[in-house]
Amino acid sequence: MKIIVLVKSCPETSESEVRITNDGKDIIKDRLVYTINEADNYALEAALVLKEKYGGEITLITFGDKKSEEVLRMGFAKGADYGIRIESEKEIKDPLTIGQIFFSVIKGLEFDLILTGVTSSDYGYGIIGTALARFLNLPFATLVKKIEKEDNHFLIERELEGGLIEKRRIKLPCLLTIQTGIYPLRYASILGIKKALAKEIKLIKLSELGIELKEKIQLEEYFLPKKERETIFIQGNNEEEIAENLMKILKEKNFL
Repeated sequence: MKIIVLVKSCPETSESEVRITNDGKDIIKDRLVYTINEADNYALEAALVLKEKYGGEITLITFGDKKSEEVLRMGFAKGADYGIRIESEKEIKDPLTIGQIFFSVIKGLEFDLILTGVTSSDYGYGIIGTALARFLNLPFATLVKKIEKEDNHFLIERELEGGLIEKRRIKLPCLLTIQTGIYPLRYASILGIKKALAKEIKLIKLSELGIELKEKIQLEEYFLPKKERETIFIQGNNEEEIAENLMKILKEKNFL
């Protein structure tokens, strides 16, 4: 089975201060740490499990600058076979345009299955996978949390709202967007990491694809939401002292 997995390098912002450029058009990235997008990591894990069960090979594809090759090497260390990086002279944020770029590369490749994460942790559009399926005219399913192969079909389960699970049968070749938590994530071995450093990554420049880029979604501005509420911890050694301090706060805030 030939599996393609789309992976993205995303900034870790949960424990980092997010700073915005003066014009509000971008994030200041010099202090951010980048890693593989969480949902894409689960898509990679699903591909590795399928490879172990049914055999085959895994090709990783990413769109980004030189630093994004780190997510490809992370995939190599875990067991992926090939890697492709699509390089652009400028950052593109329109998900439909990015889907078109992936389409231009993938349409010339042999594959049985394409896996993507259900969404990205930075922009969170969650539509590149479905857009790509449309461009390739493939059957697809989203929010997939279980995959089993049966002849030339997959038996899949999708996670819906309210705890509902939907079972589907989908014919190969197809595209699936993978829900986080589908399998426990594995760690790369030391040997795998060493081998990953020697793997060759195929570079495709966006200018080589001959695509006329017409981004339909334009970024207007980044901004941090204004703080509208405040949490105050009431100090005190006993209930009476806590109650007294609470009354002081309520009076200071003109609630009493």
